[in-house]
Amino acid sequence: MRGMLPPSEARMRMCVMKVGERGRWTYRDWIQWNFLWKFFPWCARNLFYRGSFCIGPGCMHWFWEDADKKERGYCSVAVSRTQHSMWTKELEEREKQAPQQPAAPLAAGKVSKFPSRRP
Repeated sequence: MRGMLPPSEARMRMCVMKVGERGRWTYRDWIQWNFLWKFFPWCARNLFYRGSFCIGPGCMHWFWEDADKKERGYCSVAVSRTQHSMWTKELEEREKQAPQQPAAPLAAGKVSKFPSRRP
């Protein structure tokens, strides 16, 4: 299957759900980040973006190709979002290709699509 990655490569990619960003920053985090930003900005970026990357096997959305070997896996959320965008694109192309049919004229009086219950 396309998209299967070893955990080491998965950690290099941005997380779709941004699971790690959901925790709160403490005062200690802010002080550490401000110090690093003043003197070591390249290290500060690592702290700032720490929750933006895939955590691989530690995430509930991660599934293994083979559960026994645990060599390669995939993120189910990333796959479903990709699939959704592909379906959306496909539907838009179909709508462009199919000509729009005019709406049927309304019938006069009360017309129900369900038959009457009276005999």
